[in-house]
Amino acid sequence: MSDSGKEMSACLKVPKPLAERLRRLLQENGMLRPDLKVGREEDFVLLPLEPSFAEFGALEGFLPDAAAGGTACAAELAEGEFEKMKVAVNYKDLAQVPPALKNLLPSSFDIVGDIAIIKLQDELLPYCEEIGKAMLKALKTVRVVCLDGGVKGEFRLRDLKIIAGEQRTETTQREYGINITVDIAKAYYSPRLAAARGAVVPQVKEGAVVVDMFGGVAPFGVMIAKRAKPSKVYSIDLNPDAVDYALRNAKNNGVENRVEPICGDARDVVAALASKGIRADHVIMNLPHSAYEFFPDALSISKNGTVVHYFEILDRNEIDARIGLLGELAAKAGFAAELFSLKEIRSYSPSDVNIAVDLLLS
Repeated sequence: MSDSGKEMSACLKVPKPLAERLRRLLQENGMLRPDLKVGREEDFVLLPLEPSFAEFGALEGFLPDAAAGGTACAAELAEGEFEKMKVAVNYKDLAQVPPALKNLLPSSFDIVGDIAIIKLQDELLPYCEEIGKAMLKALKTVRVVCLDGGVKGEFRLRDLKIIAGEQRTETTQREYGINITVDIAKAYYSPRLAAARGAVVPQVKEGAVVVDMFGGVAPFGVMIAKRAKPSKVYSIDLNPDAVDYALRNAKNNGVENRVEPICGDARDVVAALASKGIRADHVIMNLPHSAYEFFPDALSISKNGTVVHYFEILDRNEIDARIGLLGELAAKAGFAAELFSLKEIRSYSPSDVNIAVDLLLS
């Protein structure tokens, strides 16, 4: 049992010669827990992991490049007891709001690059600028704080207001060794899906064809192209600004020859690709509130052996029914759909969860 100054955590157990290199890479990619001290066990170093990365499926696509000569395979997932770091200043303690409203200050928020994105209840809105200033003081790597009014419109854009810091909404997020540049007011991007994206990478074989039907600024496409060496990733999005950033991200990460961003409606683009005889080894469907409507289109560009990586937000009690309906749609298209992975990757509301489903078609 841990004492008050220690805590159990999943960790990466690595030989000492690899430790510093891996520690830096994990830290750069937001995978190393900053609140716990690095541990040691004989000839090994224990690197405490953020919970969302605490499984080898999320790390597998990242580790091969983490150490020269492919020796990262010597690393293993483990659990250890770690000393806690000194507690950092909490923005809640600095925020100038009435004492009666302190308990309404949110504990979680997104950070994309050096921009913090926070949602506030109506009672806190008159104090949003003071809250933003407090966050800048408490979060040393943050340069901009934005108030999030929700995702709106066909392009799924956040309704943002800068409440503190620099007057910009473009930033660069480092994720699994790649750099993703995005203007969060012009294109949707969620850092909370980083582990889910990382889990897809090791499933993609060299030379594979990948179709990302809702590619956004191409975090899936660029990561896959960088680490899995597919022959082509078609990254489709309806938002021209997202496609512009996808082009930039592909070029900036040196994979512009493998990633082909395409601007257009997913149905139309998939139909055009299918008419050319293109069939995907992997289809990615990350449109959480309406992916189901596009599943027949994904099937139209599939073949025996295609893996569909399907993401949806729905009530936890409806998951089994949804998997059954996907199987029925696959059967109508002449496929058998084998479920080989189902994960709840994050909570969306008290009843709704974001699921990641991998289906093998045959």
